[in-house]
Amino acid sequence: ISACLVGSEMCIRDRDYGIDQIVDFSKVGSEYIFVKGEGNNSWENVLIVAHEDNTAISINGNTTTATINAGEYYTIEGTAYSANGNMYVATSKNVFAYQGIGANGSEANQGMIFVPPLSCENRGNVNNIPNIQFIGNIAYQSGVVTIITNKNATVTVNSQPITALPQDVTGNVNYVTYKVIGAQGNVSVESTGELYCAYYNFNGAATSGSFYSGCLLYTSPSPRDRQKS
Repeated sequence: ISACLVGSEMCIRDRDYGIDQIVDFSKVGSEYIFVKGEGNNSWENVLIVAHEDNTAISINGNTTTATINAGEYYTIEGTAYSANGNMYVATSKNVFAYQGIGANGSEANQGMIFVPPLSCENRGNVNNIPNIQFIGNIAYQSGVVTIITNKNATVTVNSQPITALPQDVTGNVNYVTYKVIGAQGNVSVESTGELYCAYYNFNGAATSGSFYSGCLLYTSPSPRDRQKS
Protein backbone atom coordinates (compact mmCIF):
# COMPACT_ATOMS: atom_id res chain seq x y z
CA ILE A 1 0.00 0.00 0.00
CA SER A 2 1.41 3.37 -0.92
CA ALA A 3 2.49 5.53 1.98
CA CYS A 4 0.37 8.26 0.42
CA LEU A 5 -2.70 6.10 1.16
CA VAL A 6 -1.76 5.19 4.71
CA GLY A 7 -1.26 8.66 5.97
CA SER A 8 1.30 10.84 4.24
CA GLU A 9 -0.49 13.87 2.94
CA MET A 10 2.98 15.14 2.09
CA CYS A 11 3.52 12.76 -0.82
CA ILE A 12 6.80 14.21 -1.98
CA ARG A 13 9.85 12.29 -3.14
CA ASP A 14 11.45 9.49 -1.11
CA ARG A 15 8.22 8.20 0.37
CA ASP A 16 7.97 4.45 0.96
CA TYR A 17 5.45 1.66 0.57
CA GLY A 18 3.77 0.24 3.67
CA ILE A 19 4.16 -3.52 4.01
CA ASP A 20 2.78 -5.81 6.72
CA GLN A 21 1.65 -9.40 7.10
CA ILE A 22 -2.15 -9.65 7.04
CA VAL A 23 -4.73 -12.38 7.69
CA ASP A 24 -7.64 -13.71 5.66
CA PHE A 25 -11.15 -12.29 5.86
CA SER A 26 -12.31 -14.88 8.41
CA LYS A 27 -10.07 -13.27 11.06
CA VAL A 28 -10.93 -9.59 10.63
CA GLY A 29 -13.82 -7.87 12.41
CA SER A 30 -16.06 -4.85 12.84
CA GLU A 31 -14.60 -3.16 15.95
CA TYR A 32 -11.12 -1.67 16.22
CA ILE A 33 -9.17 0.52 18.63
CA PHE A 34 -6.14 2.49 17.49
CA VAL A 35 -3.45 4.11 19.66
CA LYS A 36 -1.85 7.21 18.19
CA GLY A 37 1.92 7.35 17.75
CA GLU A 38 4.16 10.41 18.00
CA GLY A 39 3.62 11.76 14.46
CA ASN A 40 1.54 14.63 13.13
CA ASN A 41 -2.13 14.33 12.24
CA SER A 42 -1.18 14.48 8.55
CA TRP A 43 0.13 10.91 8.63
CA GLU A 44 -1.32 9.49 11.86
CA ASN A 45 -4.23 8.21 9.80
CA VAL A 46 -6.39 5.08 9.75
CA LEU A 47 -7.32 3.22 6.56
CA ILE A 48 -10.48 1.09 6.49
CA VAL A 49 -10.93 -1.31 3.54
CA ALA A 50 -14.37 -2.80 2.86
CA HIS A 51 -14.92 -6.40 1.80
CA GLU A 52 -18.68 -6.03 1.27
CA ASP A 53 -20.97 -3.39 -0.17
CA ASN A 54 -22.78 -0.90 2.07
CA THR A 55 -20.25 -1.03 4.90
CA ALA A 56 -21.01 1.82 7.31
CA ILE A 57 -18.19 3.35 9.41
CA SER A 58 -18.58 5.19 12.72
CA ILE A 59 -15.87 6.81 14.82
CA ASN A 60 -15.70 7.19 18.60
CA GLY A 61 -19.30 6.14 19.10
CA ASN A 62 -20.74 8.78 16.79
CA THR A 63 -23.26 8.29 13.99
CA THR A 64 -22.17 6.90 10.62
CA THR A 65 -19.33 8.91 9.11
CA ALA A 66 -19.12 7.16 5.74
CA THR A 67 -20.44 4.16 3.83
CA ILE A 68 -18.18 2.32 1.37
CA ASN A 69 -18.48 -0.67 -0.95
CA ALA A 70 -16.39 -3.78 -1.52
CA GLY A 71 -12.81 -2.91 -2.47
CA GLU A 72 -13.18 0.75 -1.52
CA TYR A 73 -11.30 2.38 1.34
CA TYR A 74 -11.91 5.27 3.69
CA THR A 75 -9.17 7.34 5.32
CA ILE A 76 -9.76 8.64 8.85
CA GLU A 77 -7.62 11.68 9.57
CA GLY A 78 -5.44 11.93 12.67
CA THR A 79 -7.66 14.70 14.01
CA ALA A 80 -10.23 11.99 14.85
CA TYR A 81 -8.08 10.68 17.71
CA SER A 82 -9.51 11.58 21.10
CA ALA A 83 -7.72 13.72 23.67
CA ASN A 84 -6.60 10.42 25.24
CA GLY A 85 -4.66 9.48 22.10
CA ASN A 86 -6.89 6.65 20.94
CA MET A 87 -9.69 6.04 18.44
CA TYR A 88 -12.58 3.57 18.37
CA VAL A 89 -13.92 2.53 14.97
CA ALA A 90 -17.03 0.37 14.47
CA THR A 91 -18.31 -0.86 11.12
CA SER A 92 -21.56 -2.52 10.06
CA LYS A 93 -19.66 -5.34 8.33
CA ASN A 94 -16.21 -6.85 8.82
CA VAL A 95 -13.35 -4.82 7.35
CA PHE A 96 -9.57 -4.75 7.04
CA ALA A 97 -7.90 -1.99 9.07
CA TYR A 98 -4.50 -0.37 8.69
CA GLN A 99 -2.83 2.33 10.77
CA GLY A 100 -0.36 4.92 9.59
CA ILE A 101 1.88 5.65 12.57
CA GLY A 102 4.65 8.18 13.15
CA ALA A 103 7.64 7.84 15.44
CA ASN A 104 8.26 11.60 15.68
CA GLY A 105 7.45 14.88 13.95
CA SER A 106 9.24 14.02 10.69
CA GLU A 107 7.11 12.70 7.82
CA ALA A 108 10.04 10.41 6.90
CA ASN A 109 9.46 8.47 10.12
CA GLN A 110 6.09 6.92 9.37
CA GLY A 111 5.13 3.29 9.11
CA MET A 112 2.07 1.17 8.43
CA ILE A 113 0.60 -1.45 10.76
CA PHE A 114 -2.09 -4.03 10.02
CA VAL A 115 -4.45 -3.82 13.00
CA PRO A 116 -6.32 -6.77 14.56
CA PRO A 117 -10.01 -6.47 15.52
CA LEU A 118 -11.43 -6.59 19.02
CA SER A 119 -12.50 -10.08 20.12
CA CYS A 120 -13.52 -11.46 23.50
CA GLU A 121 -11.64 -14.65 22.54
CA ASN A 122 -8.35 -12.78 22.23
CA ARG A 123 -6.64 -13.68 25.49
CA GLY A 124 -3.01 -14.50 26.04
CA ASN A 125 0.28 -12.82 26.76
CA VAL A 126 3.12 -11.45 24.66
CA ASN A 127 5.98 -13.54 25.95
CA ASN A 128 8.77 -11.68 24.21
CA ILE A 129 9.38 -8.73 21.91
CA PRO A 130 13.12 -9.38 21.47
CA ASN A 131 15.57 -6.47 21.59
CA ILE A 132 12.91 -3.91 20.86
CA GLN A 133 15.45 -1.19 20.03
CA PHE A 134 17.28 -3.30 17.42
CA ILE A 135 16.65 -4.64 13.92
CA GLY A 136 19.50 -7.06 13.32
CA ASN A 137 22.58 -5.26 14.61
CA ILE A 138 21.24 -1.78 13.88
CA ALA A 139 20.18 0.20 16.95
CA TYR A 140 16.84 2.01 16.72
CA GLN A 141 15.58 4.77 18.96
CA SER A 142 12.58 5.20 21.23
CA GLY A 143 11.12 1.72 21.61
CA VAL A 144 7.40 2.33 22.25
CA VAL A 145 4.86 -0.34 23.18
CA THR A 146 1.12 0.31 22.79
CA ILE A 147 -1.38 -1.80 24.71
CA ILE A 148 -5.15 -2.20 24.41
CA THR A 149 -6.94 -4.24 27.06
CA ASN A 150 -10.13 -4.44 29.08
CA LYS A 151 -10.86 -1.78 31.65
CA ASN A 152 -9.79 -2.86 35.16
CA ALA A 153 -7.56 -5.65 33.78
CA THR A 154 -4.22 -6.09 35.54
CA VAL A 155 -1.32 -5.36 33.19
CA THR A 156 2.36 -6.11 33.75
CA VAL A 157 5.42 -5.28 31.65
CA ASN A 158 8.44 -7.50 32.19
CA SER A 159 6.60 -9.01 35.19
CA GLN A 160 6.27 -5.60 36.86
CA PRO A 161 3.05 -3.56 37.26
CA ILE A 162 2.68 -1.16 34.36
CA THR A 163 3.52 2.44 35.30
CA ALA A 164 1.80 4.13 32.35
CA LEU A 165 -1.68 5.41 33.13
CA PRO A 166 -4.75 3.84 31.48
CA GLN A 167 -6.54 6.00 28.93
CA ASP A 168 -10.29 5.63 28.48
CA VAL A 169 -11.62 4.97 24.98
CA THR A 170 -14.31 7.34 23.73
CA GLY A 171 -17.24 5.34 22.41
CA ASN A 172 -16.31 2.06 24.12
CA VAL A 173 -16.25 2.02 27.92
CA ASN A 174 -15.04 -1.60 28.07
CA TYR A 175 -11.46 -0.86 27.03
CA VAL A 176 -8.46 1.28 27.94
CA THR A 177 -5.15 1.93 26.22
CA TYR A 178 -1.59 2.35 27.44
CA LYS A 179 1.61 3.64 25.88
CA VAL A 180 4.98 2.53 27.27
CA ILE A 181 7.74 4.86 26.05
CA GLY A 182 11.49 4.20 26.12
CA ALA A 183 11.32 0.40 26.24
CA GLN A 184 14.64 -1.42 25.82
CA GLY A 185 15.85 -5.00 25.54
CA ASN A 186 13.43 -7.91 25.61
CA VAL A 187 9.87 -6.84 26.47
CA SER A 188 7.04 -9.05 27.74
CA VAL A 189 3.45 -7.91 28.33
CA GLU A 190 0.75 -9.71 30.29
CA SER A 191 -2.90 -8.87 30.96
CA THR A 192 -5.69 -10.58 32.85
CA GLY A 193 -8.05 -9.48 30.06
CA GLU A 194 -7.92 -9.27 26.31
CA LEU A 195 -4.57 -8.10 25.00
CA TYR A 196 -3.64 -6.24 21.83
CA CYS A 197 0.01 -5.25 21.87
CA ALA A 198 2.09 -3.41 19.25
CA TYR A 199 5.44 -1.65 19.08
CA TYR A 200 7.22 0.97 16.98
CA ASN A 201 10.67 2.60 16.87
CA PHE A 202 12.83 4.54 14.42
CA ASN A 203 16.35 5.15 13.16
CA GLY A 204 17.23 8.03 10.86
CA ALA A 205 14.58 7.94 8.13
CA ALA A 206 13.53 4.36 8.94
CA THR A 207 10.54 3.33 11.05
CA SER A 208 9.62 -0.14 12.26
CA GLY A 209 6.37 -1.35 13.80
CA SER A 210 3.83 -4.14 14.02
CA PHE A 211 1.35 -5.94 16.27
CA TYR A 212 2.56 -8.85 18.36
CA SER A 213 -0.89 -10.00 19.38
CA GLY A 214 -4.46 -9.56 18.27
CA CYS A 215 -5.68 -11.74 15.42
CA LEU A 216 -6.53 -15.26 16.50
CA LEU A 217 -3.88 -17.64 15.18
CA TYR A 218 -1.91 -14.56 14.12
CA THR A 219 1.82 -15.19 13.71
CA SER A 220 4.26 -12.82 15.41
CA PRO A 221 6.13 -10.85 12.72
CA SER A 222 9.64 -11.96 11.87
CA PRO A 223 11.58 -10.23 10.53
CA ARG A 224 10.03 -7.01 11.71
CA ASP A 225 8.15 -4.97 9.16
CA ARG A 226 9.89 -1.74 8.44
CA GLN A 227 9.89 1.37 6.32
CA LYS A 228 13.15 2.84 5.16
CA SER A 229 14.13 5.77 2.97
